Amino acid sequence: MDAILTVMVPCFLNWEFDKTETLWKRELEVQGIVNPVSFRFGEHIKIEPRPIYQWLAKFIPDGEVNWHSFVLFGDYINMLETEANGWIEPDEAKPTGLDIVIKHICDATPNCVWVFEPGDEAIDLIYANKGATWIFERIKSAMDRKKTLQAFAVFEETQLCQQNLQKTKEMAEIKRKLIGILTMHSKGFYTEDEVIHAAVQLMGKSEIDIELWHSLPEWVRRDIIDQLADFHAETELYLFHHSQSGMVNIVKGQYLALKSWLLRMNLI
Repeated sequence: MDAILTVMVPCFLNWEFDKTETLWKRELEVQGIVNPVSFRFGEHIKIEPRPIYQWLAKFIPDGEVNWHSFVLFGDYINMLETEANGWIEPDEAKPTGLDIVIKHICDATPNCVWVFEPGDEAIDLIYANKGATWIFERIKSAMDRKKTLQAFAVFEETQLCQQNLQKTKEMAEIKRKLIGILTMHSKGFYTEDEVIHAAVQLMGKSEIDIELWHSLPEWVRRDIIDQLADFHAETELYLFHHSQSGMVNIVKGQYLALKSWLLRMNLI
């Protein structure tokens, strides 16, 4: 299976695994990883440091800066996939050691974040306060070919995590609604102007992230920018469904909030 298992940890010190050669050490140092250290556990798992990529950074609690990211390489994934799908007899399955690795990391570095990405699946499932055994079993179940592939993230919901978790949930809900709006447009139920208005309202209600913005079709992003470029507090806004002045002011606030975000992102 083409899958990646990543663990991100705060204030990393050390793990009781065998240290081994770090591949691409010089390149990692150029990317800001000081003295990158790699580990090996048994025959099937190697733990390599990696940068914290953009799509993973959103799972790190706000205010925390000293985080480290590691990817678990090895043939343990194919071994677990073979076992999960019954491609070998149960008594022929060999232990990979992944359960031991997950438990040790969870115990040694509390508040760690695990992200499992099979194929190119988007990370739209988020779990909090799950133990090492649950994480291991969830990874195995995600390899079952009889089920839909699902990427997911797991972390402990500490006080620092709560705000970030809420934002991630908000982004997932906004994205779900935007997909619904675009689907209705493709079926002829919404005009392009109605799509733009609905999208601006949705994204103006929350502090969106750049990943959500780039998930929109190019024509939607272009039309939003064109419409908001000259929009200001005094701009007259006619709402077919909301004639009350109070509602007009609320929607204007959403327009201005999204414009402010676009300006900060240098998109206008």
